[in-house]
Formats: sequence, C-alpha cells, structure tokens
Amino acid sequence: MGDTEHAMANVSSQIIPIAIVGMGCRFGGGITSPEELWEFVADGRSAWTEIPQDRYNREAFYYSNSPKLAASNVKGSYFLQEEVGLFDASFFNFTDEVAAVKSRMKPWKAYVPYSPNLIR
Repeated sequence: MGDTEHAMANVSSQIIPIAIVGMGCRFGGGITSPEELWEFVADGRSAWTEIPQDRYNREAFYYSNSPKLAASNVKGSYFLQEEVGLFDASFFNFTDEVAAVKSRMKPWKAYVPYSPNLIR
C-alpha cells in the first residue's frame, strides 16, 4: 500500500462529526431561502429583470452592437434585490480596508455582465 492509499484508509476509517448550524441563499427574484428557491423553480418563474438604476448607469454603457471597450449590449440580468455591499466582512476574514475596496468594486465585480465586446 502506497502513501496515498494509506492516508486515504486512515481518513475514511475516522468518523468526524460535523454540525450544520445554518444555511442561507440569495438569488435573483427575491429568493432568500432554499424553500423559496424550490417554489420558484417548481413554478417555472424567471428572475430576469432590467438592470436596476441604483446599480450603475445602464444607459451610459449600453451600445446595442458596438466594438467599444467598456461597453455592454446587455439590458438586464439576474440581480439580488438586497444591497450586496452589506456583507459580513469578518466571516470572510476580510480586514476593514479590504472590505472597503471590495465595496467600491462591487458595481464592476458583481453587476457587469459578460459581453464579448469587453474582451479583446
């Protein structure tokens, strides 16, 4: 038996108790629980919406068919309805400085949809 097989045998023979202390989810369409997700999918609904005005100025970046850099031909997507900048930075082990930078980046990181026009 090699080292890898020996290590796997030791791990698989140990019983390691775990506890699930909470579960949550956030999806477009106002879905905030696994039960709501199940109902949403079972009902065949769509969470697609136009880009909310408070996310970024959609009209300033929208070009229907343009090779311009930093342009988008997308008018909507699947957006969370809550403020995504309000997250528990300590849970992710982010310092205050990192959390502040990520908060400023959120319109580009979380909301700008993929567009072939943006990648050259």
